[in-house]
Amino acid sequence: MKFAQATLVAILASCAVVGAAPVAPIASSETTMVKRVDLNEVLDLLSELKSFNTKRGELSPEEELQFISKRDGVISNLISALANSGIIGDVFNTLTSDPQISASIGAIIKATLQTAIVQAPQLLTAIWNSGLLQKLFNTLLNDTDLRNALLAAGESLISSVIGLLTGSLGGSSTPAPAPSPAPAPAPAKRELTDEEYVSKRDLASIIGTIVSEIKDSGYVQNIVQNALANPEQSIGFLTSAFKNGVVIFEDVYDWAKQSGLLNSLISSLASSNSGILSELASFVGGQLDNSSSSASAASAASPASGASINASGAAAVPVATAPASTGASSAAPANNNDNDVYAQLAAQYGGSSSSKKRRNY
Repeated sequence: MKFAQATLVAILASCAVVGAAPVAPIASSETTMVKRVDLNEVLDLLSELKSFNTKRGELSPEEELQFISKRDGVISNLISALANSGIIGDVFNTLTSDPQISASIGAIIKATLQTAIVQAPQLLTAIWNSGLLQKLFNTLLNDTDLRNALLAAGESLISSVIGLLTGSLGGSSTPAPAPSPAPAPAPAKRELTDEEYVSKRDLASIIGTIVSEIKDSGYVQNIVQNALANPEQSIGFLTSAFKNGVVIFEDVYDWAKQSGLLNSLISSLASSNSGILSELASFVGGQLDNSSSSASAASAASPASGASINASGAAAVPVATAPASTGASSAAPANNNDNDVYAQLAAQYGGSSSSKKRRNY
């Protein structure tokens, strides 16, 4: 069963509202208590990094390679130390909002996107976290080069969503999970001392110092490149860059298109690992539930008639279920449930839910 193009466009445009909520919060001092020892490690690494400027001098080719390897190792350790300390989000935000280096950072982001150093799932998540998912869908739908690829991915994505919904509608029973073993008693907590943690007042000053040290190190470009090449940290850095206006969406779209990164991004849309699948299932399930008052009433009358969706950690969402029947018809075939969901979506968004397998794009 296929959706007509108009139906797919309507569903994709409507479902893009899930992009309003970030899916991967960036660690920051707002949510993390910061230890002094962790900040000292960051400052020690910055001091070590700055020392490379005085050590370079006249080096042979072999010594130069060893120098670069050591320097890059320190930069990688610095990124890890920032992440472990819990202030990496603050540092990224401060760096990308600094007008003195924002243009340089924008040029680095451009280069990494044009050479596809940043991976498609990370770029997709950063766009999502920045609230730009709907803008991405709209731009792709108006791009004659990529429109059909988006619609094909959208059809696959929505079919996967319907598979989640109809799996619940089918009433298939799964064995109850084995009871979890009793948790081990938590170790006794020792009292925390004020000396171990940095106060909010001091932390802001220390973060400013760290950012200044990064700028003065002479290795801003290397640090940014390392962050963008890191699958975990590239999301946070790109999100900060989007939100602080270091790069604008239209430019990022063009750079990613030139490198072929957009094609990979479109393919990753339908991946169950993208995080969008579970959010989209929640959204569509809620839409179907709201559009079927009779099913909602039946669900309220019989608590057992509702089903929940829980994919990739998504919150459970109630979905409409068919009224129970007696005899052999009590276990409805999955394809009938599939037809019901397609029919409800077609009624909700327009278009045909004909079972004839054809593509209209």
